[in-house]
Amino acid sequence: MNRTQSKNRSGYSLLELIMVISVSGVLLAVSATWMHQSLAFSATINLRQRQHQNLTRLAGDLRDDVRLSIGMSSPDEKQLELEMPGDILIRYVISPSAISVEKRHVDTVFFRDSYGVAAGSDVRWDRSKLPDWISLIVYRKLVEADEIERQPRSTVSPEYRDQPVELLIHVGSKRWPATLEPLVEAAATKESP
Repeated sequence: MNRTQSKNRSGYSLLELIMVISVSGVLLAVSATWMHQSLAFSATINLRQRQHQNLTRLAGDLRDDVRLSIGMSSPDEKQLELEMPGDILIRYVISPSAISVEKRHVDTVFFRDSYGVAAGSDVRWDRSKLPDWISLIVYRKLVEADEIERQPRSTVSPEYRDQPVELLIHVGSKRWPATLEPLVEAAATKESP
């Protein structure tokens, strides 16, 4: 083979191919890692947003129910019972993963709902001012000491003072006039066949 033929020959050397393949592999690994982290971050943000929406919905519904109630009691530390006009009883029950609500007229349940909380959250009723006031406190799960906000919380009991509070609802009963026509109508329609 003479020199003129070798100069006109098109192609790549083995060293050039190895360099291109190794650079492509590094770029592919970096982009795959970046995509995985961005998808995990997006899933975490979506989960936190759903939990925040659940807690916002819970805060609004609990405030409305307690303000309309004519009496409230707490049989144990995980339950709250609200007495409403028209023989309606509303019960809030705390479980490890959710706060469930059940509305019943006499013995017929006409409404059930559940509000999910973050895994590991500690949910408690502050029943110290019953029967006029009730507080619901949702403590966030402790992760790292450097991520915790260290703010004084006078409304939190001493053993939970360093835990961040995700939700604090303090509401009193008999704060609104008893206008429960929609609630009574809903109970009546569920009872009729």
